[in-house]
Amino acid sequence: MKARTGLVIGVVAALAMGGVSFAKPWRGGHPTPPPPIFSAADFDGTYVAAFRGSVTSGGDTGVLVGNGLLTATPTSATGGTVAGTETVNDGSLGDVCTGAVSGTFTVASNGTGTLTTTFTPSGTINVGTCSTSSNNESLVITSDREVSIVQTDQFLSTLGSLTLQGSPVF
Repeated sequence: MKARTGLVIGVVAALAMGGVSFAKPWRGGHPTPPPPIFSAADFDGTYVAAFRGSVTSGGDTGVLVGNGLLTATPTSATGGTVAGTETVNDGSLGDVCTGAVSGTFTVASNGTGTLTTTFTPSGTINVGTCSTSSNNESLVITSDREVSIVQTDQFLSTLGSLTLQGSPVF
């Protein structure tokens, strides 16, 4: 009993003098990590583009789908250039177009940014007519392999993704 009393007195004395510290009590959650800091280097490489939306032309609205490859090349900490190819099908309006895409992008430190592109048709598949178009998208870097995009033009509404293309596995 005497040994136990000495131990209790020693612990109480250590606590009173601040000699023992305890970690913060667990509150059922995880500590909030600091926000990531993004740059144009986080949007670098060849991406598979896939998008779907609607287009309005001459009072008619049609479904728009497309895909392609887009290569992003940072030229500064906050932006860079893009170039690639796309196939676009606006189904109900009758245009199926292939062409080149070129433009610029920006990335803010919170991972949001802009993508400004020009689509220049190189051919029409099956039906329709194709014309050069300028496009404005908002982007969000969602992971080290994925960028979400949404079209922000008046007559074109699309939502899509850019997925970093990996090396083929054989």
